[in-house]
Amino acid sequence: MLVDPLLDGNYISEGTIEDADHFFSSYFGILCAYTSTRSDKFFFDDLVITGDAYMDYDPPGIDSIAILSDSSLQIFYTEKVTVSTSENSVNYSVDQNIGNPYLIQATGDSSVLLYFQNRFTDKTTYQFDIDGVEDLFSNSLNNFTTTFTYKAPYIIGFGDVLITEIMADPTPGVDVPEYEYLEIHNPTTEIFNVTNVKLIAGKDTTKIPDLIIQPDDYIILCQSSAVEYFESYGTAVRVPNWPSLNNRGELMILLNQNNEVVFSVEYTDTWYKSIDKDDGGWSLEMIDTSFPCKGSENWIASGDPSGGTPGRENSSKDHLTDLLGPEISKIIANSATAVIVYLNENIGPNEIRIENIAIEPTLDIVNAALNSPGFHEINIVFNTGINPKTIYHMSIKDLDDCAGNIQQETSSTFVLPEPADSLDLIINEILFNPSPGGVDFVEIYNQSPK
Repeated sequence: MLVDPLLDGNYISEGTIEDADHFFSSYFGILCAYTSTRSDKFFFDDLVITGDAYMDYDPPGIDSIAILSDSSLQIFYTEKVTVSTSENSVNYSVDQNIGNPYLIQATGDSSVLLYFQNRFTDKTTYQFDIDGVEDLFSNSLNNFTTTFTYKAPYIIGFGDVLITEIMADPTPGVDVPEYEYLEIHNPTTEIFNVTNVKLIAGKDTTKIPDLIIQPDDYIILCQSSAVEYFESYGTAVRVPNWPSLNNRGELMILLNQNNEVVFSVEYTDTWYKSIDKDDGGWSLEMIDTSFPCKGSENWIASGDPSGGTPGRENSSKDHLTDLLGPEISKIIANSATAVIVYLNENIGPNEIRIENIAIEPTLDIVNAALNSPGFHEINIVFNTGINPKTIYHMSIKDLDDCAGNIQQETSSTFVLPEPADSLDLIINEILFNPSPGGVDFVEIYNQSPK
């Protein structure tokens, strides 16, 4: 643009610019930005617009391809494309039996959504071909080939995120903020997007807000009013509808978006292992994150003088040793066709193989499943009935715990309980006046063959 500020016929260039975004226009104008006192200081005359009309001889290009799901793509072109060619399914093709899209939706003048009938396979690279898509000047994109790799969204699995600290009874406080909190920890080397994870505490259920948790990271979960007090300790996240934690203990579970158990713990106030710390102001800390399935032996009251270590490594951190595989502690026949096998430790959501279970006398097993969320009880259902007054011997092979210990074989016995009849059970001994320091007791005796 040339200007004549002195009105003497000498024009000075104000600069030049090339607009690479707009090639067509029906109008031309000048925008003036001014204050009210300068509104009469503009004068334009002899505006001349010259040049040759723009002609496009280049075919449209691909700006980017977005993988939206296991059966859809979004294509972004470098310029506007015609509807007749960009929404023609025969112009797009994906190899490995994916084929042409069955539905195409325009998302603008230069982008489309492609929907395929067949689904992409996780961690698989595909060839994607485009042929015959035209821009507004009839330039055609022909024989374009590229590749993309589909990676299925990662769903947080068992043990990926742990609850490593519980402040269930913050009053009377020691030094940490006098609010309940939970600490979650990522013990892996992966980065997780905690999406749609549910927190269950007793009878209460809430959802953890979506957040990124880095490897070896600690996140503080708390109620809205407590966030500002915990921000100086680390990353504090508001949990809506915060579930009040039971001082004496309760079952807590983390579930992923498929309602699968990520972590569970059923704490009690005996886990503090200290009469000076079990009545408020001290948190419970997990001792060794390598053993997330362990219960009481892996938890203890915080040893930090402040009463807890929210948002950082636990003060009670130590290395536990577990070299033994899980064993059967008892077996209870809860019906004539089913038993519950109780293990001496949690084993994680492992598959229980029917072929690894042996029973003598023989019973036909139709199902064997591990109970969730504690993962220390196995429900076994039989096709044949359990005979009364018969002792059954059961053995299970290759049970493995969360630490990777494999029990080659563990065994126990069970019998079918029967209803008691008159005088089957009798009171056999009574102590109603014990000596000082003693206690009352009643002894019952089963004198039947049941």
